[in-house]
Amino acid sequence: DAAISAVVSKDGGYLITGSTSSNDGDVKYNHGGADFWVVKLSTNGKLVWEKTYGGTGFDLPNTITSSVDGGALITGLTTSFDGDVTVRKGGFVDGWMIKIDRDGDVKWDKTVGGTGFEQCLFSIPTHNGDFLIGGSTTSNDGDFTGNHGEVDGWIMRLNKQGKEKWTKVTGGSAWDFLYSACAGTDGNYIIAGTSDSNDGDVSGNHGFTDTWLFTLKDK
Repeated sequence: DAAISAVVSKDGGYLITGSTSSNDGDVKYNHGGADFWVVKLSTNGKLVWEKTYGGTGFDLPNTITSSVDGGALITGLTTSFDGDVTVRKGGFVDGWMIKIDRDGDVKWDKTVGGTGFEQCLFSIPTHNGDFLIGGSTTSNDGDFTGNHGEVDGWIMRLNKQGKEKWTKVTGGSAWDFLYSACAGTDGNYIIAGTSDSNDGDVSGNHGFTDTWLFTLKDK
């Protein structure tokens, strides 16, 4: 069992996500393999509730983002084809996200990907309560077309109901990953990651893996 990401919940207390393969102790239920695990704590650290999400494969979260309704969006990856994973894209590993309400009940889930390997590596709320999600992809089909080479970064904007507004694939011919983002005061977003490329969308590489920063204008 591992804790990976935590946020202050909008209705007070804390929401913590991590992975678990347990089916005892503090974990009341496991779907098989590793599950997303979310724990709600009160302001003084007492357990309010805990829930697991996933299927019989491996479901591994990377981030949790609080939402305006008191719930949260949890993002990561999945190899499951069942359980809480309602749709798969065809690759062995897809990016997976679930939206939960303040009680931990699933409002919607969404997989993203193609025939390659995808994962969600960051998520942040937008200025109006939508979500900006990003990660890595090796696909050139499905949700991610226009791949530049080995591994590209991707960014997707979803509304509160999980409907896609737009998607951008970015990178060069080598390995490019997007790990973090923040909203700027001008309404745009600063994206941070790493890149081995020196072509495509990436210029000025100093050798091997560089830190990669760029500004993204909202569409």
